[in-house]
Amino acid sequence: MAALKRLSGKELAFRAGEQLFEPGAPADYALLLTRGRLAVKLPGVEGIVADMWPGEIVGEAALVEGAHRGDALVTAVVDCTAVVITAELLDEWRADPAIVAMQVHLVAVLSRRIHASNRAIQRASQPPKEEEPEEESLGDRFRRFFKEGWK
Repeated sequence: MAALKRLSGKELAFRAGEQLFEPGAPADYALLLTRGRLAVKLPGVEGIVADMWPGEIVGEAALVEGAHRGDALVTAVVDCTAVVITAELLDEWRADPAIVAMQVHLVAVLSRRIHASNRAIQRASQPPKEEEPEEESLGDRFRRFFKEGWK
């Protein structure tokens, strides 16, 4: 991480309770969490849907899509620091082993998130258990799943 901080040249600090990204804003960088803990919440979903710890990347869509920020609310749970990672940084320093390691790490992070999403969808799409009402819709099961958390 020290090598990435050196290459990036930019580390940001966030206070506990501070929101990292503005939903819908242009996405021109991601953050590699170096210290602290982040919570991810989704509008309309009760509770935290994911915790992020040092070594995790947040806002990674900016590195592969150059899109706008989604609706997820990413908040610092405690005081945090994060290294700024841009698509340009990854392109400019392609031969640097630290950047290559970051790209490999990014692919692993994306893969874990895809697998977690697939598991959540599979669980939510299962028929209701006997103690659950028969008329529960898929949307109701998703809401219940996210309310109960990732099990």
